[in-house]
Amino acid sequence: MFKIVKYFILTIILFSISLLFFGCDGLLDVNGNVSEWVNPPENSKSMLFINEQSEFNGTAIPIENAMIRIYRLDKPDADLVLVGETKSDSMGNFNDGWVVAPGKGSFVIRVEKEGYELVSKEFVNSNKMNIENSTTKRAWQHEVKAILVKN
Repeated sequence: MFKIVKYFILTIILFSISLLFFGCDGLLDVNGNVSEWVNPPENSKSMLFINEQSEFNGTAIPIENAMIRIYRLDKPDADLVLVGETKSDSMGNFNDGWVVAPGKGSFVIRVEKEGYELVSKEFVNSNKMNIENSTTKRAWQHEVKAILVKN
């Protein structure tokens, strides 16, 4: 009987230690809006704001079915690895999330729609509290605003 208890306790200890080495998954959540810049000044470029106040003060209308793709950037000169994609709804809004490797990492968001100038931007994702945004936001929750210009 003592031998069975001994093996049971040893199994529990080994299982607990293994959890420390395997860690847990990370999260990445993006939500935001895609709009068309109505009557932009000549030579205007599409704009993308991530976790920042938009400097846009023109007129914009929602873009439906814009493709939002998230890529992982493993190394500065390496190829991008697709994490996931989503589309904007009839009001230009989107919200999606993915499981990613734990810890801090670099990612690229790309917003595109046929007939519009593609826009992309690099950002950092982390599994820690994002004090800069607010005490309720996490560093894996990203607010995105895309203003696209027609080609």
